[in-house]
Amino acid sequence: MQPSSEDDYSTASLPTYAPRHVDVLSGGDEVGYFVIDRTVLGRAWGGFRIAADLSLAEIKILARSMTMKNMLAGVPIGGAKAGISSDARIIKKEKLLNLASRLIGRYIKTQSYFLGTDIGFHENDANQVYELAGSRRRIFSGKLSPGTCCAHSVLASIEFVKRMNPRLEAETVALEGFGAMAIPTAKLLSSEGYGIVAVSNVEGTLQDPTRLNIEELAGFATKLQSNFLSTYAQNHPSATVRSHDSINSKECDILIPGARIFSIDEEEANLVKAKLVCPLANSPVTANGEQTLARRGIISVPDVISSSGALIGSFAQQLGANETQTERIIGDIINSNLTNVFEPGSSRIPKLLALDIAMQRAKSLEQSERITALRWLTPWLREFGVSSIFRAVREYLSLKIFSALA
Repeated sequence: MQPSSEDDYSTASLPTYAPRHVDVLSGGDEVGYFVIDRTVLGRAWGGFRIAADLSLAEIKILARSMTMKNMLAGVPIGGAKAGISSDARIIKKEKLLNLASRLIGRYIKTQSYFLGTDIGFHENDANQVYELAGSRRRIFSGKLSPGTCCAHSVLASIEFVKRMNPRLEAETVALEGFGAMAIPTAKLLSSEGYGIVAVSNVEGTLQDPTRLNIEELAGFATKLQSNFLSTYAQNHPSATVRSHDSINSKECDILIPGARIFSIDEEEANLVKAKLVCPLANSPVTANGEQTLARRGIISVPDVISSSGALIGSFAQQLGANETQTERIIGDIINSNLTNVFEPGSSRIPKLLALDIAMQRAKSLEQSERITALRWLTPWLREFGVSSIFRAVREYLSLKIFSALA
């Protein structure tokens, strides 16, 4: 399901207000979109997406989701998103990167936008765009990748729900997508004893009730890039691939939507057999979908919390956190936010509660952006010690946060 209009925030349960900046750039058959949803001290960050059916509406929703995640995580940077509507399998990547540079280059060079990866756009692509834009900066790459960090936030979300619901049996997983974010998630969950019984991508849905061998499947994905689900099934008699099956209808305990927005609308929500929906993607469940899941007694974790590990982990590592510290702070923030939105006895949908909290924090920034941003930075810096503070100052001089506070 795609957004019905450019300002279809309500379908994603997101708050409605005018984004800070919107730009559309045509390049032949390709169209580039860039949205800065809001800034904090003049700065915003977000990934770059390439997809054949990408729309301005989707970019707007993703940028707003990024803002909400930053607010909930206490990260003093605004949300943004960029992308190109194009079939990357047909158009040369060089042409797409040149269009990307024309679209966002000046914002990169002035450090008002910090670029990240997403569907169809990888770290090498991002660094080439930085170079084309004339920026000496490169995409930040910590020891823990964004995918691994996001995997930890999904795991922390699942474990939280299980602790709050001791009678909930949640061991088997159906996972939508199998790329840079989904593969680390599948690996981490498998290592923790969860059984991945279904995986889907554009090829179809691969399922095996005896559990998939994730390491082997990941190897096929890396080696083959496409048609790897069928290749895996050919080597496993208990596995099948069906091109038109919805991952949402598979028998499992935990459903992880991990691809595009609005993949679970009201109709799809009625097909869900899982007991728990824990998103890896941004805004995969529509407002009507959330209501349907709640009516059916299916627990739905807000995507603005469960998928926030990448931004939390990136921010923590930029401040000098090591792997252990990064994993711990991801867990701490996820648990704190979920405690606030899963109120005992409340009939309110958790995502709506999460967004209320995010908007309250956004409003506090409007009162005094500099003071509030410094207050938000303080616990992060305290967490990582004196040596990390010096590294943070050096790193954030490039973000101009500390100079803006001066």
